[in-house]
Amino acid sequence: MADTGKRIIYAVEVDQGGGRWLSILRTEDFEHAQAIAEDARAGGAKVRVSEDQVRSALKRKST
Repeated sequence: MADTGKRIIYAVEVDQGGGRWLSILRTEDFEHAQAIAEDARAGGAKVRVSEDQVRSALKRKST
């Protein structure tokens, strides 16, 4: 598979009220993000998992 220079990052976010969300975890592992979100929901928190594509830093050769 060719490297496109992009990665998928999953953020676990907790509702702070008033439409504000606080990111408590950022990971490339979707299963880990889901497990953390489920634990937080079990504790009564309003939580979501969002997905972002980020461009990875590519190393450049000096010329």
